[in-house]
Amino acid sequence: MEFIRYYLHQSLNRNRDSGSCRGIENNQKKPYNERGLRFSSLVQLNADNWKRGVLKMRDYENINLRHENREKPRAYYIPYDTAEKALAGVKEDSAYYCSLNGTWRFKHFERDIDVPEEISSWDQIDVPSCWQLRGYGKPVYTIVNYPHPVDPPYMPDDNECGVYNRDFIISDTWGGRQTYIVFEGVSSSLYLYINGRYAGKSQGSHMQAEFNITSFVSKGINQVTVKVLK
Repeated sequence: MEFIRYYLHQSLNRNRDSGSCRGIENNQKKPYNERGLRFSSLVQLNADNWKRGVLKMRDYENINLRHENREKPRAYYIPYDTAEKALAGVKEDSAYYCSLNGTWRFKHFERDIDVPEEISSWDQIDVPSCWQLRGYGKPVYTIVNYPHPVDPPYMPDDNECGVYNRDFIISDTWGGRQTYIVFEGVSSSLYLYINGRYAGKSQGSHMQAEFNITSFVSKGINQVTVKVLK
């Protein structure tokens, strides 16, 4: 699923716990990827090779850069403005919570490198949803061979991308508090922009991704854009 659920929330005191994620193994034995590189050649490359530019690694292929500006995983909770609301436990009633579920502007691209700096025309898509089940791209399921060339950490050049965009409002009651945006599941990686400014990235399909966007937002209407890679 591209998005499971996500929301904005705020808090001043925060406790953090460690989180974990799991990977998927496969045993496909294709020796080449789309760039014609053998597995063995990757192992033999050293730091000097990279510095000389033998291979140019995209940031989402860098296993040492799994996230940027993402908060550390922590215990799940929603802040409330009154003790009564907290005891009731209905998060939608909190003055410090805003769900972003609903209809978003959306644009699908066959390759992430085809995304322009500005998108002039948009489709619409419901969130949460899976874009492959909304008529974009092709759903892939296999129990035999992996459907893409396997040459970690490199990805196929034809990597689908979906760009999501919508407005949200920061009310006066949120003044002076920290503002966080939380993604509860994005497959497989996201790049976050708030009001046109890059705010961070995360890779980890089924783990929570939280970003402090306090310095990016202001009272009134704000805009969030999320670039999602398949």
